[in-house]
This record gives sequence, C-alpha cells and structure tokens, in this order.
Amino acid sequence: MKVMGIVNVTPDSFSEGGHHDSTDAAVAHALGLLAQGADILDVGGESTRPGAVPVDEATELARAIPVIEGIRSAAPEAVISIDTGKVAVADAAAAAGATILNDVTASLEETAARNGMGWIAMHALGPSQTMQDDPRYDDVVGEIADSRWEGERFRASKRGHAAADRLERGQRKMLAALDQIDRRTIKIADFQVESLASHSASGSRRWTSSE
Repeated sequence: MKVMGIVNVTPDSFSEGGHHDSTDAAVAHALGLLAQGADILDVGGESTRPGAVPVDEATELARAIPVIEGIRSAAPEAVISIDTGKVAVADAAAAAGATILNDVTASLEETAARNGMGWIAMHALGPSQTMQDDPRYDDVVGEIADSRWEGERFRASKRGHAAADRLERGQRKMLAALDQIDRRTIKIADFQVESLASHSASGSRRWTSSE
C-alpha cells in the first residue's frame, strides 16, 4: 500500500483549502506529510471539487510550480505528483521535478509520455461546475473504461507505438521510485528490529549481572 499526501495550494479545495495557499506554508505541509510517512506528494493548484470555478493557466502555474521546486530542494528523493488538466502546467511541473502526472482529465497521456512521467487517469462526469448536477451511470465501471481508458490511453498506440512506449517508460519509472520507497522502508524496519533485539539483549545481561 502507498500513501499519497495531498498538498493543495488553493483557497477552495475539499481538503485544507486555504490552509496552505502560500508557497512556504505548502512546502512546510509537504515536508510534514513526508515525516508522517507519505510515499507520494500530490501538488495541486486548481480545485476540482464540485462547483469549483476553473482558474487560468498562469494562476495555476504560480501556485503549484514554486511548491514543487521547494519540495524538490528540501527533499530531493521525494516522489512528487502534479494534479492538473493543463499541458503547460504538467510540462512545467515535470521540469521542476514532478515524476507523476495525476491527470484530472484523463487526456494528457502524451504529455506524460513526452516528459517520462507516470500517468494517473482520473474520472469525473463532466467539469467541476456541473459534474454533480445529475450524475448517473448504468454501468459505472464499463462506462468509465470506455470513455477514459480505451478512448484516451490507447489513442497514442493507434497513431503509433512511440508515444505509448514513452508512456510505458514513465509508468516503469514511477513504479521503480515506489519500489525504492519499499526498500527504504524495509531497511528502516530491519534496523529498528535489530536495535530492539540488541536493546533487549543488553537489558537481559544487565538484569542477569545484577542478580
């Protein structure tokens, strides 16, 4: 299991909207999430809650990119995801150090491939302003698969294999980064077990010698 910590640099998000809407506050929050055990930091500069008003590209860039740069500077090994639906924001985030594209439109697979990023395809029934007006599904899994997975993921392979191959490399890079997190976790756990065993043994010897 992996834990994704949410870093919303917005005034109106579901989670902590407005609490971390400055660069310094958002970076501090991100570092705190890492300290608590987060495996991935997901940075977003535009709210996608129901009813949210879209923001322009410049606003989203100004919110998200300095935070990614700050996290990367303070925690070089952090796995950073950018939560966006805009090509320019995804490109800038990749340049700043994000390695995963959390694509709220499920349509930026080529952008992820071009940047060598892992790609997460999200789903919503329409844009934020209307997606909760009257949401209905007859077959929720099938309809999402048809509209997003087949319609978007394999569009690249229909035009040629190069983009699909680049996307695949990005996905492998993301999985490799997560595997490294697992390895570090195992090493830490092993060290803690060894330390506990050593401490227990020392305690037993002291208790025996005091007899």
